[in-house]
Amino acid sequence: MLMLIPSAFAHGASFGATAVSVSRDDPAEVWALTDGWGLAHTVDGGGAWEWLCEESLGSDEVYGVLSTGPGAAVIATREGLRTVAADCTSAVQPGPPADTFFPVVARYGDGWLGLGIGADSGGVWLCDADGCAAGDLSAPGLFPKSALADGTRAWVTVVYVDSLASELWRTDDGLTFTLVHSWPDGDTDPRVLRAEGDRLLVWRRTRSEDDPPELLVSDDGGATFTSTFEAGWYTDATPALLPVDGALLLGSVLGARTWRSEDDGATWSEVSADVPAVRCADVVDGVGWACGDHLQDGFDLSRTTDGRTWTPTACLEDALPATCAAPTCDPLLSAWQLAGSYGGGECDTIITPPVTTEDLDPEACGCGAGGEAWLGVGLVALARRRRHSPKNR
Repeated sequence: MLMLIPSAFAHGASFGATAVSVSRDDPAEVWALTDGWGLAHTVDGGGAWEWLCEESLGSDEVYGVLSTGPGAAVIATREGLRTVAADCTSAVQPGPPADTFFPVVARYGDGWLGLGIGADSGGVWLCDADGCAAGDLSAPGLFPKSALADGTRAWVTVVYVDSLASELWRTDDGLTFTLVHSWPDGDTDPRVLRAEGDRLLVWRRTRSEDDPPELLVSDDGGATFTSTFEAGWYTDATPALLPVDGALLLGSVLGARTWRSEDDGATWSEVSADVPAVRCADVVDGVGWACGDHLQDGFDLSRTTDGRTWTPTACLEDALPATCAAPTCDPLLSAWQLAGSYGGGECDTIITPPVTTEDLDPEACGCGAGGEAWLGVGLVALARRRRHSPKNR
């Protein structure tokens, strides 16, 4: 076992899921990005998983995954956008310069938006299965943070590396962009979590412990924002938002916290005790998938139709290397399972928590009852985070 520890730590001492993408063609097909270990793939709704290790993907740093068709996905990596198939074939997406690092990929129409940064500038590319075309949002030192589409309209947030000023941009064709909002103070890390018409929900995290993260709401397309609530400073920089059964679930890894809104984000109640901390999320046909990261969750991914009852999938460490990737991934299998023994849990039960909520107190910085316990959970979760340092500048 001692011989396996260096290999495990090279990929991540333990793991969970950091991104999930459900096929729009077949909701039983799901791709999950694991914590520094590569991809997990299922075609039966989570009953069985196959593992494609990073060594089989053509890149040792993967930051996002997006299902693009039956048995196919695109991944955002340090070495460009890459297409990946369930048969383990992988190729660089043509179009962007070869030195472009892509930390963000987002669905857009029948294709996707790739947000990257190269040697001289960062920008946005509009892509489909045939390749990518550069949009007009490009500038030196531009570092992309998030992208989210609502039909043909998409929203992008960026930060400038030198000044740390941040901006919100809008596009209606994926190629031409309009500046909508600026945060010039150099202390804001904005990420779009929800876009529906002119209503936007944006997570704003600062770089100061004295200014807690907050959820911002706009009803005028991002021209102005108001804060709905503040969260503890240890809350994750990139929580996910899951819309399911008429409600919104907002989650966090650090601090392992989850909030629920029944009024489209106007007010929130905390439901952290038994439901997953929504680290990542996707929803198709009313079924929501979320990455869980509470210590009491005991699972890496689960699905729900109402946000109250959750069905865990098989633990990801139970996944075996895909047959086509076995020669590459087999030598790492024991280390993968060792890491999973630290990060996985009991995936054979249905979590049905009592419906209890705790109203947030804005004056209490969102810590709620048992703040010290949450902080302890948060520090443990922090130790498990993937090495995303460029994304958290």
